Amino acid sequence: MTVFEELNGVDSECRSYLVADSGEALIVDPVLERADDYLRRLGALRLRLAYAADTHTHADHLSASKELSRKTGAKTAGAPAAVVQVPLGEGSALRVGKLTVAVWASSSIGEERRTNGRILIGREKFVAAMRESRPSKPARMAEALAYNTAPLS
Repeated sequence: MTVFEELNGVDSECRSYLVADSGEALIVDPVLERADDYLRRLGALRLRLAYAADTHTHADHLSASKELSRKTGAKTAGAPAAVVQVPLGEGSALRVGKLTVAVWASSSIGEERRTNGRILIGREKFVAAMRESRPSKPARMAEALAYNTAPLS
């Protein structure tokens, strides 16, 4: 059985994904507050978690990768290399059952430049844009960065 599903629902700002095949699973970008939900979902589908991976160091929430690893024996994967068991980068791949999950680096900068009025060329326009009100930094940023960049213990 092959599975690909989003785990957090529309109310979450973070998208976490379950990828599974032949009884093995990968959870991508898990959120700590939802770790027990993920474990229940894995149990309901009779899946063994092989990897808990983060696509980047999250500044807006605590990652569940380390907690899932502690509870299941799954390997942590992603970046930075110093805090995961399986470092991932451009061209890396993870084997999940019979699936090969390929990793590639991406950036939304090009799309951001086309659609975000704050990313402008020219000093005057930049200064003017910075004077506009804008969203504050994530409320848990310091806590999230410290937790998400600490080695697995």
